[in-house]
Amino acid sequence: MSLQLTGTPEVELILLTSLPHPPRPPSGSMEVASNDRTNDILWAWCELQRAQYNSTIPVSESPHFLNGDRTLALEAVEFPWNADLNEVWERHYESLLDYKTEHGDVKVPRAYAKNPRLGDWVFEQRRQLKLKEEGKPSQMDEDKKTKLDRVGFVWKIRERADWNDRYEQLIDFKKEHGHTSKTRQV
Repeated sequence: MSLQLTGTPEVELILLTSLPHPPRPPSGSMEVASNDRTNDILWAWCELQRAQYNSTIPVSESPHFLNGDRTLALEAVEFPWNADLNEVWERHYESLLDYKTEHGDVKVPRAYAKNPRLGDWVFEQRRQLKLKEEGKPSQMDEDKKTKLDRVGFVWKIRERADWNDRYEQLIDFKKEHGHTSKTRQV
């Protein structure tokens, strides 16, 4: 049976739930697998809904954010709010260990072709630590940080100089060269 729906996502979900047997993935679960590359956008959206529901991401008035009606619509299709995020984290961590075995380090590029999700996950770990350090909601806890530290996780790819540091460098350059129009020799 092919279903053609039009309208807002909330209306479509409500229509789907009014069917005698709402459509499900072949496994029978509403869980979108994190290793299923055919559903990348849907997987990321599901993770965003969980994060908003669990208040790890602030909810705004934007039409793209979770609200009461959307929560009810997702509950109507038995959306798994409490997917084991620690289990997902551990799977990515194991992939990081595999990467280290293969490459000798844990400097996974953001666009790692062999496992694109791993590059995204590594980037996200850095972002989560920064949020934690800023006192903002974060999924980074001390156990995760310790595990990552033990395998040589690189928290900062490059040091960014403070504006004042660069200004001081410019002043020093002017003292040495008599101008501030720094050009590169090709």
